[in-house]
Amino acid sequence: MGRAFSSQTAALSTNTSPETPQLRKYRTLWEASSEHQLDEAQKVAAQADYLERLKAENNQRGVFKPLQAASDDIPSLTKIKNKINQVVERELVQ
Repeated sequence: MGRAFSSQTAALSTNTSPETPQLRKYRTLWEASSEHQLDEAQKVAAQADYLERLKAENNQRGVFKPLQAASDDIPSLTKIKNKINQVVERELVQ
């Protein structure tokens, strides 16, 4: 992955601890770009996690699709499929 260019020229450092010399008040473009890339990577990871959870919930619900009665099913088979659908729907709601 290539380095993304930043539109910032320089920014003030927020680090004002006594151990840090006051000579360095600005960060380089490379530092600003690296921080920007880390922020973007965290956003992408959070979005990917959210989408993965949505996908898992959708797949779990999709596994239990209602059984469809075919036109050539005998009446007892249609009754069994309807009963299975009722039980599955009741369990998914709970």
